[in-house]
Amino acid sequence: MMLCKGFTGAIKGIDAELITVEVQADRGVGYHLVGMPDRAVRESQYRIAAALKSCGLKMMVKRMTINLTPADIRKQGTGFDLPIALGILQSSGQLITDQLARLMIVGALSLDGSILPVPGTLSMAKCAMRHGLKGIIVPWENIQEASLVDGIEVYGAKHLSQITSFLMGGTWLKPEKPNKIRQSDQRITEVDLSQIRGQMVAKRVLEISCVGNHHLLMMGPPGVGKTLLAKSVTGILPKMSDQEIQEVTQVYSSRLNQVFGILNHQRPFRQPHHHCTNAGMLGGGNPMIPGEASLAHRGVLYLDELPEFKKSVLEGLRQPLESQKIILARGSYHIELPASFTLIASMNPSPFRSIGETESNKQVNRDEHRDKSYRNKISKPLLDRIPLQIDIPKLPQEDLLEAPIGPSSSLVYERIEKSCQFRKMRLAQVGNQPNTWWQHVENNREIKSFWVHYMTQKKYSIRTQAMLYEVSRTIADLEQQERVNLDHIYEALQYRSLDEYFE
Repeated sequence: MMLCKGFTGAIKGIDAELITVEVQADRGVGYHLVGMPDRAVRESQYRIAAALKSCGLKMMVKRMTINLTPADIRKQGTGFDLPIALGILQSSGQLITDQLARLMIVGALSLDGSILPVPGTLSMAKCAMRHGLKGIIVPWENIQEASLVDGIEVYGAKHLSQITSFLMGGTWLKPEKPNKIRQSDQRITEVDLSQIRGQMVAKRVLEISCVGNHHLLMMGPPGVGKTLLAKSVTGILPKMSDQEIQEVTQVYSSRLNQVFGILNHQRPFRQPHHHCTNAGMLGGGNPMIPGEASLAHRGVLYLDELPEFKKSVLEGLRQPLESQKIILARGSYHIELPASFTLIASMNPSPFRSIGETESNKQVNRDEHRDKSYRNKISKPLLDRIPLQIDIPKLPQEDLLEAPIGPSSSLVYERIEKSCQFRKMRLAQVGNQPNTWWQHVENNREIKSFWVHYMTQKKYSIRTQAMLYEVSRTIADLEQQERVNLDHIYEALQYRSLDEYFE
């Protein structure tokens, strides 16, 4: 009887949990896999047997008991193939090594012994480092992703025979150097701002939204350019920091299994359909996977035709809009997902108006009861979390061809980058001072007098007041001014122009 132990990882949300793989060979016949495995893990015995045979090794005719602990975590996917196979080889005496107890091993096996990529290797490398393991062996396609983690040796393998040779003292595998993130200035965008005529106010608001990560709601009749304006933000969003790139890569790796060494340098832009479900937007399912809100982390979540989304989906966004995270509590798990995104939404004033209607037709055909029902699909608490709310007007035909084009996306992007650098320097100088927005208002007599009068008239909530002040602070950053003045506040308040519509 021989017992051996090794380590692997299991994805839970976007993070990884350390899993101990115990393999015991004993007299008798049978293959017993315990520790809450799913069907894909239970089927590993057939893949492992074929892979070992292809490498000239044997699946010993003994009673094999494989225990995956902790047993209360469900084990899912094919990433357990490789650690189980190596445990079987060691317990049957075909692999003589003491390295398994110091390494995390992750990978799926093909029938010919090739190692196939698996999702979540960045999370697993972080897990291995947290638990003090010496290194991690991953599929070759995942090596760039895993080597983002500094302080741990990362080995990439293409075939099972490479790993067995390495573990017995061979030199097939060498640790990969830490992968340094190389920022790229290349931005992929469908729409350049210079392609959109007019709408200069909307372009200015988009710029403010991108600098300060302020949520934005655009309302206007069909065909005026709301979707084009929203899609143009991909060309003006500021660069991500190295930490943000790691966060986005980790989310996409655990959710879509599509990274495989290709890091996401551009901020995400997600545009789910309005038939999106609660689980599709917020995350869920079995296995649990992040939703669109988490896939938009550090980027933009664009909701076109906002009132057409299910009310439960929109109400579910209230938590991430404020706390930048989603907490999913189900019977079998409790998971926290990142969701720090900028919401951009668009809608029509009424579902019954078309572009060709004249003003008189609107007055005749408008159904006030249905219009009110349409507006009420968006709750007051949700609107309270969106500081920028603007109307996108339809340009008269005679003005359309003569309307100004404005600067290109590349010029706006340069302005935004300079503003973000100024903002970063300003915050570094201020430090963690406890001053809040209302203290800044109180310190300026002129601003205080106007602020008290205006907010008393509008009856805005404390949350809305704080967000509107932050918008004025962003406008000051765009002008690279240290202090907020009354002009900045005037401009911020004029971008809250839909209050009467939602009353």
